[in-house]
Amino acid sequence: MSLTNYWETYDRSYDEFEKEGFNLDDVLAKTKFAFGGKYTFSSKSKFNFGAKTSASHEYGLKRKCEHAQIDFKHKDKGETSIEADVKAFKKDDVKVNVYSKVVVDQGADRCNSNVTAMLRVHHKDNALVSFGVENWKACQGSPSTLTAYGSFGKVKDGAKLSANGYVNLDLKTKFVPLVRFLATAQKGDVRGYFQANLNRAQVETDDSEKKTVVNQTVDVVAKVIKDVDAKTKVGGVFDYNLENKQMNAAIVGSKVIDKVRLNARLSTDRSLSAGITSAYDDITLGFAAKANLNSVTEKVGEADHTRHYATYKFGLSAEFNRV
Repeated sequence: MSLTNYWETYDRSYDEFEKEGFNLDDVLAKTKFAFGGKYTFSSKSKFNFGAKTSASHEYGLKRKCEHAQIDFKHKDKGETSIEADVKAFKKDDVKVNVYSKVVVDQGADRCNSNVTAMLRVHHKDNALVSFGVENWKACQGSPSTLTAYGSFGKVKDGAKLSANGYVNLDLKTKFVPLVRFLATAQKGDVRGYFQANLNRAQVETDDSEKKTVVNQTVDVVAKVIKDVDAKTKVGGVFDYNLENKQMNAAIVGSKVIDKVRLNARLSTDRSLSAGITSAYDDITLGFAAKANLNSVTEKVGEADHTRHYATYKFGLSAEFNRV
């Protein structure tokens, strides 16, 4: 198992655990099945029946073989993406992969593209250096952002540890708009990470001597998941912005009883979510509910009166899965 992290996917397992069982679209229908030993087809349809009825659909095809993995997706609104991770070179302890993702969004009034292309150089399973371009608007000309990141991991006292750094460079202005640091750890049934982001922006001023100033903001994110036993998980997430002092935190839990999974999430934004999912053979059915506590201040005579009320959202889901 690799001790390094890709910045494109390091948060995926945490994000999936946080969202697991909490579909709040009125109706969600999903399919996923494998065939031919190398292919996986998936589809997703969402329906909402509010004041304005809406529906969206997407499908995808993934091919995985010895030297590459290619993921194709298409959305009914006109967005098409192709993501590929190709093994390009391997010798002794060094291997090189080429990662790319192309997203094209086109319609009667638009044609947008976004390209990411990264060269990934691995040393054994404990060191990684990656560099390339991100957010390249290919329809508008040459790349404008250069990205580089590194990841180093080791095992110490039974714990898998990694340190990761990431930096963006604007090629036109030679300015660094984003710097990130990530530390991950896993020991036994507990895993988590701490991330710090430095966001920088150049702002024009009216000062003739100093035409631009640099505004900087720092935010931190921490997440943790613990496998209590084979059927029970608990986790937490915390994020904080050092400039505006805004904080969000949540506690998430999951429990499997027979073929039924129960999920719950309590957040400091005064919301409580609950989900119940039942799996039988290839079919999984789910129901989710979310309650938000809101407040409104009204004038009663000469005094202010604060009234609290709750709003609710519900969702149903059905999934056919044969992988």
